[in-house]
Amino acid sequence: MPPPGEPAPLEGNIRIDVEPDTAQIFVDGYFVGTVADFRESLAGLNVAAGLHRLEFRAPGYDTLSVDVRIDANRTITYRAVLTRRDR
Repeated sequence: MPPPGEPAPLEGNIRIDVEPDTAQIFVDGYFVGTVADFRESLAGLNVAAGLHRLEFRAPGYDTLSVDVRIDANRTITYRAVLTRRDR
């Protein structure tokens, strides 16, 4: 919570629907958890409003990177299936 008199930071949410659910999620380069950690959450992943880089990494799959814009007090859903790497 911000100190009295300061406005609350503007935030939004991302619901994650990505396969495999073991994929790790990075937001702006920072690890935040796995897809499974956020899949069942109604709120999803809470982030500051603005532009963010999401990365999904899983062994045996190509890394997926995407830029998303999060609006304050809004929730978006991001859906994707990671591509299996050829051996």
